[in-house]
Amino acid sequence: MLENHRKGINHMRLFLLFLLAVFAFFQTAAGNTGDDLRAFFARAAAGEPVTAVALGGSITQGGRAWVDPWLKETFPKSRVSIFNAGISGTGSHLGIFRIGRDVIALQPDLVLIEYAVNDGGLSDEDAVRYLESMVVRLKRLPRPPAIVFIETAARTGSIRHRHEKVAAHYNLVNIDLQVRLDEYLKTTGTPWEKLMSDDVHPNAAGYRLYWDWIAEALTPYLPQDGVPAPAPTPAPLPKPLSAKPLILDGKMIPLSGLSAPGWKEESTLSTWYDRVFLGTLASSRPPAPLELHAHGTELGLFYILDRTAGSFRASVDGRTFAHVNCDIRNGYGYQLFGKELEPRLHKLLIRPLSDQPVKLGYLLVAGDTAAAAGLAPQGPVNDELLANFKWTPVPASGWQWAGPFGGETLAWPSPDFQTRFAPETTEETEWKAVPPTEGETIDFGKLTGRHDRGVCYARTTLKSKGGKILLGVKADYFVKLWINGKLAVTLDGPHGGASHPVCVRTELKPGDNEIVAKIHSGSQGFSFGLLLEDDLAQTLSDEVVFQ
Repeated sequence: MLENHRKGINHMRLFLLFLLAVFAFFQTAAGNTGDDLRAFFARAAAGEPVTAVALGGSITQGGRAWVDPWLKETFPKSRVSIFNAGISGTGSHLGIFRIGRDVIALQPDLVLIEYAVNDGGLSDEDAVRYLESMVVRLKRLPRPPAIVFIETAARTGSIRHRHEKVAAHYNLVNIDLQVRLDEYLKTTGTPWEKLMSDDVHPNAAGYRLYWDWIAEALTPYLPQDGVPAPAPTPAPLPKPLSAKPLILDGKMIPLSGLSAPGWKEESTLSTWYDRVFLGTLASSRPPAPLELHAHGTELGLFYILDRTAGSFRASVDGRTFAHVNCDIRNGYGYQLFGKELEPRLHKLLIRPLSDQPVKLGYLLVAGDTAAAAGLAPQGPVNDELLANFKWTPVPASGWQWAGPFGGETLAWPSPDFQTRFAPETTEETEWKAVPPTEGETIDFGKLTGRHDRGVCYARTTLKSKGGKILLGVKADYFVKLWINGKLAVTLDGPHGGASHPVCVRTELKPGDNEIVAKIHSGSQGFSFGLLLEDDLAQTLSDEVVFQ
């Protein structure tokens, strides 16, 4: 009987070991790193026609799709088609919507993804989720392509650990050009400016090095005599890294053909990015609201930016409030106005604010695959509120300022953002009046002569009857804001810049309220401003989210 008991224990141990092995198998992808790439190369070597697509931002756009002409020269028997789907100024948070039209529709056999630089402003959670969403969507295709991550370099170092994490989880080849460039500059003594046209974009010589290093990194996966190609059957996908649901059905719905009162179709744009848009839907005079309806969990817009354009406000289901300035530069912008919504039908209300045109390219939608019928309950934000909401700016001359502090590290945000300098301690601080010529926004770059490093502080006193208030925080980059000694706002991620106030709902006490702000510089600005709205704040419920 004792012997049977021992056998039972051993069987149980073996069963537990089997369960642990199964669990480990499904936590990371089966197979070896680059198996998908080896299989792709084997098909190309056999003379099959193959298609490669490069997805990314401006570095991809200028990068000759990374593998052209190397791929064609390496496989002369194959008909190799290579598409460059790089669009400047875009990251993986637009990539999840672009991938259907700009990648999957081309039936790729190889996809190269470059987003390490442009994803720099995303949180780790969002960057991993968006990258993983694209990888899983591609790997679930009937004929899943090989996937390669391309990590390009930045002067201060691109943020690559998120891409590396996803690549390792799915056994993808990951090419780190930051490490290669750093080593090259160190060993050769070549200055950064000899290879790079700015902080992130290579010049012609830099691109030549990138292409050589990418070819070198891909070469070990080429077919070798006596080494069989991996099985064509894809390995099972592991459990996702992301705690939130992946976004696997993102799409861009063209708006140019929509018939809507007060809006008109414009078929062409006189710029290079005309190829990105299938025309636009432009607001007319006088401005009229636009209602768009879509099933899903994510809802946003991809729109034109132009120095002569106007601005608009948007709300999803009357429960969010966002303000978008379209005149900040020439180009395009995109924003999600509804995130992680209930999977059902939603209403996006858009209100142009002037006779200056607003031009919309695409409605961004995801999550419609499992969305139920029926319109979501509507909140209090309506067209009248969107049209009549007004901010009251705090004049720059009403502030005092101190600084600059730090600045030894050229990075955004640098450790200076977390370092407690004199204004955050009991140390004596020299406060100076902001000149009245500054208008509504304080330009610390002009006040200090610094434009790309360090922090400054600003302080003022607001008188209030007490109660709820909306603050509009304007900053080029990163801000912390204290109200009566309590930290109320931390902006340490992407938020649209100084032209896009970040709305914060808070409360002021009756009488005087001390406001202190800490402002961190960036590569394109060092400004700060504050806007107020107290009438609406008293009436709107706390359920309304200001973006």
